[in-house]
Amino acid sequence: MSFAATHYAGARQLLRSEADALRAANPNWILLLDRWAIGLGHRLPDATCTPSGDFLRVIEGDAWVPEWPGEEALQPDWFFRHVGSRVYQCDEGWYLMESDNAGWRAWQAERFLRALASGDADGLLAARATIPTWLGADRWNPALPAYDPAFEEAWARRLERWLEWARQALGERYRVIADVGPWAVARDTTDYARADGVRVEGFGMDALASDGVEGWRLQMARVLALVNQDRIVLLESRRVGNAQERLFSLASYLLLKGRHTFFDLELSPEPEWWPEYTIPIGAYEGDIPHTLNELYDPAWGLYRRRYENGLVLVNPTELPVALYLGDRYYLAQPSGGGRLPEDATIPPEWTVSYIPVTQVLVPARGAAVLLEQAP
Repeated sequence: MSFAATHYAGARQLLRSEADALRAANPNWILLLDRWAIGLGHRLPDATCTPSGDFLRVIEGDAWVPEWPGEEALQPDWFFRHVGSRVYQCDEGWYLMESDNAGWRAWQAERFLRALASGDADGLLAARATIPTWLGADRWNPALPAYDPAFEEAWARRLERWLEWARQALGERYRVIADVGPWAVARDTTDYARADGVRVEGFGMDALASDGVEGWRLQMARVLALVNQDRIVLLESRRVGNAQERLFSLASYLLLKGRHTFFDLELSPEPEWWPEYTIPIGAYEGDIPHTLNELYDPAWGLYRRRYENGLVLVNPTELPVALYLGDRYYLAQPSGGGRLPEDATIPPEWTVSYIPVTQVLVPARGAAVLLEQAP
C-alpha cells in the first residue's frame, strides 16, 4: 500500500477503506469511480449474448453492490431501442440507455453522486463514452449498423450533450473523465472537450501497431488538442512485450505532456512497476506545442521535444533513422519491470542503463530518450 501511495498518482475502483489508507500516506492521491457513461450494467452474457451470468457489481463506499436495480426501478423509455428492442452489449453485459431522457438522467445523477460521496472519489470515469458501433456493431443484441454515418453523427452529438450534462450534474466538486477507447477512428467527430478530460486506452505503440502511422498521428493530434485546452489526459498502453515498445509509448507521452497528463503501462490489474518511469528527464521546456507538426523535425526525420535534462525522439516509420548528435548524451536503456513482488520490493535487475553516445540509431517504430548528464 505504501508503495502505491508514493509511486502512483492515483487509481480507479478502490473501496473507501483502501482509498483512505492511501491518502493517509499521500493526501494528493487521486481516486476515480467507474460507471458506464451511456449504459446500465446488468448480467454477464453467455455464448448466445443472453444476460444469464452473474450480476455486474460496482463499488459504493466499502462494498461491491449489484449495479442492476431491478426492473421495477426502471422506466421503459430509459432504454435506447434499435429495431424496437433494448440493446445489450454482448461482451460486457450492459444495456445501452437513452442518454437524453430526463428521467434516466435524474436517476443516473442520483446514483453517481451517492457513489462518489460514499467513496470520497475525486471524479467519475465515464466508461465506454464512445459511439456504440466503435465497440463492434456485431457485439450488440440486436446488432447495430456496421456503417451508418447518420447513426454515428447522432451518437456523437448525444455523447457531447451527455458530457455537458454530467459536468453540470456533478458540479465543481467532481471531474468527469470520458473513457474514449483508442480514439483512432478517423470519422469520429465527438468533441471530448465537453468533458474535464479523457482516458485513452490503447495509446502509443498500441495505436501504431493496430492503425499504422496515420492512426498514431491521429491519436496524438487529438490528445494534443485537449492538452492545449488544459484538460486531464490519462494515457494507457498495453503493448508492453519488450522495452522498445514500452519506450515508444513513453516517448509518445513525453511529446504530448502537459500540466495534467498521466501515463500508464498496463500489463494486468495487479500493481506493476516499470524502470523507465524513473528516467530523470525533468520538466518540458518552452510552451506546449499546438500541433503535432510543430514537434516534427524534417531535417532529422523524427518527432522530438526538449526537456530540461535531455531530449526525446520518436520514429513511427518503418525505417530506422541514424542521427549524429554533436554533443555527448546518455541513452536510456530500461530492462525488467512488470508485476510487483508481494512485498513491493523492486528487484535489483529492474533498472535503466545509461549509455554514453554522440550518435544514435532510432529504430523503426521506436524511440530514444537521451539525457545530457549521466544520473
